[in-house]
Amino acid sequence: MDKKQAYNYAFELCWSIFSDLAHFNGNIRGSSSESTDEYDPELCYFSKLITNAGLACVRMSENFKTFFLMPEPKGSLRDKLADIEKLQKLFEAFSDIDLLKVLFNLYMRPNNAIDATFISRETGIAVKRVEKIMDTLAENNLVYKTYGTTADGDIVFYMYIQESSVIPLLCFADEIQTKDMRDYVVEFKRSKPLF
Repeated sequence: MDKKQAYNYAFELCWSIFSDLAHFNGNIRGSSSESTDEYDPELCYFSKLITNAGLACVRMSENFKTFFLMPEPKGSLRDKLADIEKLQKLFEAFSDIDLLKVLFNLYMRPNNAIDATFISRETGIAVKRVEKIMDTLAENNLVYKTYGTTADGDIVFYMYIQESSVIPLLCFADEIQTKDMRDYVVEFKRSKPLF
């Protein structure tokens, strides 16, 4: 089994976990893409379980599948999250359209060290502005800087931090913004606050 098949198989296992959590006995067929008689591969299908025991979310679009599972943490979820000022700082950074353009540009290429002039040429954003954006990304643990010396002097290179959680964050942001979605299995049986 190659890596792509392995990931698809793992997703199907995640779907089985979700089905079991939802207590569907036979109502959900084995494959997430065959789980509804009217399945349209062009649409976005979502399933969510929000209970006092935890949270599970599945995106089952043909070419865009995600799975999130969170057992209810001890205490409160609010206690586990970073303080609100740190979260606000990150969301403030993501509200900058130029920053998103730079970040998307970085993620669309191999993670080789590049400098601000290269990013500027690729994005059309002024070099000084790119440098400021890269500082913001570094402050938020999304890129790191390395330094080198050329015949023209010292230069700063940037690489994105591969283990960041930006991809899941962007996937969930996309889900929040998706208007044409189809709920497949949705269960809201939570009596206590989300936080």
